Amino acid sequence: MATSKQTLQVFHWARDHHFWHNVPADAQGYPAFVTLLSLSIPVTKDGHTNRHSVTVAMTREEYESGPILPGAVIRYAPHAFYGNNAAYRNARTQHDPLKESYWWTLGCIAQLCAPNDSQCLARYSPGRFDWHSGAQLDLMSGTPTPNGIVIDTLTLLPKPRPR
Repeated sequence: MATSKQTLQVFHWARDHHFWHNVPADAQGYPAFVTLLSLSIPVTKDGHTNRHSVTVAMTREEYESGPILPGAVIRYAPHAFYGNNAAYRNARTQHDPLKESYWWTLGCIAQLCAPNDSQCLARYSPGRFDWHSGAQLDLMSGTPTPNGIVIDTLTLLPKPRPR
């Protein structure tokens, strides 16, 4: 988890690089509402497995309600993928325009497997996947991975390959 100082550095970097146009320029309330979390994803290429780090943003409240343990399998999805789910969003932002502006820069994390649950861990495939089709995507570019796996977008489990 990032410190408040690191969280502010990311905020200012995003604003300086013309991202997050809909959030206030002064970062008022940002570190109190938002936290950053780095995730480590195993990536296999040419028979070698390395780990790739991805940093995601979530509400501090969601993080503190159930910290993610190292080694857990998680699913992260940006809030923007959920569309305009006003009931859930308003429960978190409480009709606060400042929090509402930050909401769209964040996402939700769900823990799928505990760190030492080997049976659960064996069921899921690590990586980045298209929210709608389930196709595996390149972590950096977001483009479909040739010969990548496809997951079921509801269960997040790999789909059997067609024969």
